[in-house]
Amino acid sequence: MPLPVAWAHATGCWGLLSDWRGHPRGSFTALPGGMAVAPLHLLEDMNTGQIHSPFGPMHHIAHDPDLGLAVFEMDRARTLPLASIPPRAGTELAAPAGFGSPGTFQPCVIIERLPSGLFLFRGNSLETSVGGPLVNRRQELVGVVLGRHPGYPGHDYMLAADASLLQALNQADPELPGRKGPVLEEVVRLLLRDVRSTPMEPQTRPRNRILPGTALGRFRLGVSREDLLAFLGPGHSRVLEGGFEHLSYPVYRLEFVLLQQRLVSIATTDPFFATSTGVGVGTPWEQARPGRELAGATRGPLPGGGQRVIAPGLELEVSPDGMVRHVRVTPR
Repeated sequence: MPLPVAWAHATGCWGLLSDWRGHPRGSFTALPGGMAVAPLHLLEDMNTGQIHSPFGPMHHIAHDPDLGLAVFEMDRARTLPLASIPPRAGTELAAPAGFGSPGTFQPCVIIERLPSGLFLFRGNSLETSVGGPLVNRRQELVGVVLGRHPGYPGHDYMLAADASLLQALNQADPELPGRKGPVLEEVVRLLLRDVRSTPMEPQTRPRNRILPGTALGRFRLGVSREDLLAFLGPGHSRVLEGGFEHLSYPVYRLEFVLLQQRLVSIATTDPFFATSTGVGVGTPWEQARPGRELAGATRGPLPGGGQRVIAPGLELEVSPDGMVRHVRVTPR
């Protein structure tokens, strides 16, 4: 099912937690059996064994210093079933956006499965996303966000604990408020590792490749409106001059233009996509390597500063500070 539909089922299963000043500090996720997990640092920030969530009080019963998660008892919250199948690279998930209402989410994709029940995913998350859920299209809880991981410029790599670790935490013994194990070394190593020294591009291409005149990731020019909506669900639609329709999906950072029910333009402000030479949102224009994507390109100024670069099948907007901020795939 579409990710927006799957995420809608997560409503009531998680929420944002704030400190005594009302500043959001992290997220919590409800687990089956009346338990919940949240970032361990919230206990230090709030200096109490009880935290008030949008669904009522949460009583601290145990914690895992290795993962940086605390376990709480919590009533009245809905839960999602834990995923029974370990996550695989390339799986698309819905993750908390870290701001706005709990109904706000952002799509992400698993990049790499790691030892000890951990995995990396790529998306655009804030610090307040830590402790929040990762939901698959089957409405299952795949994991919980642990923290940000260094990545390529313009990209966010996040570390998560999968359902097997959540199951272990869900069985925490209140008499033993802590669990030691090999996870801490793995977490520290991963959080300090420079991803650029071990590029992950082969694991995310060509599904997320910008192909001028052809496609942006899995979205191809020429597909029908019906197929597009079947995959993404309803978007924000408005009619343009000349019989064109503009469909936008802000949560996905995607915009589409259709003519006679067929896709004729795909645009994004998401740094998740890149050309074969590495050009994408968030990359410095001065580092763009000349290649077939930009062969015969023309440039012109943009209102307010910056420039527009137009090549066969590809249009780029470059900000005044020299960063690519918008990519559009068009017919050649």
